[in-house]
Amino acid sequence: MQKRGSAQALREHNRKAVLACLRDQAPISRTRLSARTKLSPATISAIVDELISDQLLVEVGKERSRGGRRAVMLDFNEQKYFFLCADLAVDTISVALVNLRFQVLAHRSRPVQDRRDPALLLQQLVETAQEVLATLGAGERVLGMCIGVTGVVNKAKDTIVYSAAFDIRNLNMRAELARFFDFPIYTFNDANLSALAEKYYLSSLGYCLYLMIGPSLGAGVIVNGDIYSGQSGWAGEIGHSIVERAGPVCFCGKRGCLVSVLAQYIPVGSAEKLRSTFAWPSGRDFYASSAYEHFCYYVGLIISNYVKIFDPETVIIGGVVAEVAPQKLYADLEACVNEQFLLGDQPVSILPAQVKANSVIIGGAYFCFDNILL
Repeated sequence: MQKRGSAQALREHNRKAVLACLRDQAPISRTRLSARTKLSPATISAIVDELISDQLLVEVGKERSRGGRRAVMLDFNEQKYFFLCADLAVDTISVALVNLRFQVLAHRSRPVQDRRDPALLLQQLVETAQEVLATLGAGERVLGMCIGVTGVVNKAKDTIVYSAAFDIRNLNMRAELARFFDFPIYTFNDANLSALAEKYYLSSLGYCLYLMIGPSLGAGVIVNGDIYSGQSGWAGEIGHSIVERAGPVCFCGKRGCLVSVLAQYIPVGSAEKLRSTFAWPSGRDFYASSAYEHFCYYVGLIISNYVKIFDPETVIIGGVVAEVAPQKLYADLEACVNEQFLLGDQPVSILPAQVKANSVIIGGAYFCFDNILL
């Protein structure tokens, strides 16, 4: 005889399996849910009825006719539940309300006033979040919040261990923000969140290096389909990889970091200036310059070293640069990377991100979904 506790655990497991399938496949019929999850039609019917009762799901019409009776389609209720997601970029604080279909419904941003003042940064974040929350209607509810930030993050403790860009050390975001908000709060590295958004959009990333080139430089490493943060959260901190032993002093205090070396050639630290520099065709002169050649060399050097270490299937370029850069950028980076390979190495493909705008925000919504509903 099945014990009550184990029966409850099984029901919860089945519910999560249905929600995960809906996350990736909705809108979808009950029949297809049963086929995808390998749960019986009766089990699917019971779970779906419960999710509709909880107002998480709604029926959204019928599928196209394939002959015979058309199945009723299910999708998330985009009117009821939301995630609050924030992107703490070097120059801008952005906060958005995202529904369960991962659509941005309300968005506010403001310039960072002083990135060396953590207290002021928190104040700006709270004020911006409150502006977004003011757009909620009666009966609408935020399930949780995720903050993406450049730097090393201990996601288990929601603590920014170190962010050189903001001069932050051991700041517990959850504890600070719990004074203002009563829903679950998570903190994660911004490049990892962007990689997470890309992973779910493509649904087939097994081993991938996601390189974010924006006001900050970072990477998300996907290993066997999961974000790899490393033992302490340092995985992917490419911006502070040393590429010149006697290079310029970085804002982290070290010499020759990638971010400080690239600052000699591109306007690191400003999203607006990066867009203007890399946009095509207005930035045509930049792509014919020695500054562009140096940029490709150093970024290609970092990519080739990462590729040699963990041999990813794909390298994806995201961030502000991916929003505006032409195909030329990816071809030139491929050439720089493949020049540094050994005989017998497999050429690497470098592709633009598919989720270009608000990738940290969208990744934050996926992070909330996985940690709150699954």
